[in-house]
Amino acid sequence: MTVVRGFKARPLTADTWPDLERLFGLPGGSIVRGCWCMYYRRTGQREGFTTGQRKEQNKQALRELADRDLAPGLVGYLDGEPAGWISLGPREDYLRLRRSGLVGHLLLCGEALPRPRAAASPAGRRDHVRPRPRSEGA
Repeated sequence: MTVVRGFKARPLTADTWPDLERLFGLPGGSIVRGCWCMYYRRTGQREGFTTGQRKEQNKQALRELADRDLAPGLVGYLDGEPAGWISLGPREDYLRLRRSGLVGHLLLCGEALPRPRAAASPAGRRDHVRPRPRSEGA
């Protein structure tokens, strides 16, 4: 296992919510600012709403999840500054996957700041990750 000095992860809660907002607000975060990692947690199309309204609905829905006892994900910190995010939770929280046959807890969506400049991705973009859903046992 690789250990990154100065890295810590904290559950997304009302206390860490401002850190997630700050992370998602950084340049290159337009993808996550749209879905707020709610794509798999919701079902169907929400017709009749503008793109801006859907973004706000997703943000509010994730904010409400952050107020629950079970955190909807982890915020990563590097030297005390927000540096990453991973959405996770029990399968029941992911309504879009209810017929998928996956079991256990799921890791679905993530966001990370760029690596140091020498190893940065093209144009210094952050890497947005939307991996295929995997269950614990996979």
